[in-house]
Amino acid sequence: MNLITWFLVGIFIIIILGIASNTGQSSILNIQDQLFIINCPYPIYEGVATDVDISGFTVIYNVTHDRDINGNFTSNDQDKVGTEFDCTVTNHLFGVSVSTRQYGATAFSAIPYGWVGYVADWLSHTLQNAGATFILIAYFVTPSNFDIMGFTLDDVGGLALIVIIAVYVFCYIPIAIFVYKAISPFVGGF
Repeated sequence: MNLITWFLVGIFIIIILGIASNTGQSSILNIQDQLFIINCPYPIYEGVATDVDISGFTVIYNVTHDRDINGNFTSNDQDKVGTEFDCTVTNHLFGVSVSTRQYGATAFSAIPYGWVGYVADWLSHTLQNAGATFILIAYFVTPSNFDIMGFTLDDVGGLALIVIIAVYVFCYIPIAIFVYKAISPFVGGF
């Protein structure tokens, strides 16, 4: 068998293991937790979220525009507020807290510190989503979320654990060799 065949066999076995090892109840709950974190809304620059509720893995809400920090109507851009969402998961129970922020605020009519706060909230939310996405990917390509018929890695004996890890290593070796052979002609110096 050539290298491409070994690469495809390794990918195929990892896909089968990723699907089979994430079928237990605790694995599905862990995946749902990450999906909820990924679906948490980004901050709203100008608008207040009202009627906030959780439906499945999604936060649903209505947006009211042109409001100040006290909830009153305003046409002054510096007084308008935005909304930040903080989604949490505790013991597989979803929660969301909503807070208003003055993203349009400026200091001395020149320094847009509210906008800087918005960028910081947006960036922290993006990094939170990236972390949840990487965890979700890790659940499928590693045995970290292993759960078959209620048996997790904690329940598996030493020899069975070695076999599980050996199967993953057996799959990743041809993938690594294939990637090395595919990249090495273009890198130089190897």
